[in-house]
Amino acid sequence: MIIRATSWPKQIIIVILIIGVLILGMIYYSRFRTEKRQEREIEEYIQRMLNISAEEVIEQHFKWKNDQNIRGLSLTMHKGGFHPNYFRNLRSITLISISDISDSDVAIGLQENASWFPSNYYDLKFFSVVFDLQRRNQHRINDGTNYFIYVVIKETPESPWEIYHWVLD
Repeated sequence: MIIRATSWPKQIIIVILIIGVLILGMIYYSRFRTEKRQEREIEEYIQRMLNISAEEVIEQHFKWKNDQNIRGLSLTMHKGGFHPNYFRNLRSITLISISDISDSDVAIGLQENASWFPSNYYDLKFFSVVFDLQRRNQHRINDGTNYFIYVVIKETPESPWEIYHWVLD
């Protein structure tokens, strides 16, 4: 096949358009698969949420926070309480460790002195949580290793564990 010099620009434009459509299709398919995976994880979590320990709630919370899964994240929080703009500056967040400190002096001090402390609950646990945070821009919480205390409550014997609050450790 002989290609005339005048037809090259048309062929180049067609090839570029085809490549562009393929790239957009792959991006859409990848996003679609991610959303389907997240929905499947959420449905599995809802099925198990009454049997999940307080520690597992925190683990799932950090996984969904890193995945920027708003619906899943809201399931781990008391009254779904978080601001959706939280993700705007987030690059990644990785859970390093969780330690139950419910019997510590810190936990007792928070119970006695914190103004935000819940008044009605069935059960309550405190965890020292260490995580690595990476943001796109500087924020009041520093990049790198952070230490927080998470308060996880169970409102009734039949309710799931939920993250009620967190404070700097």
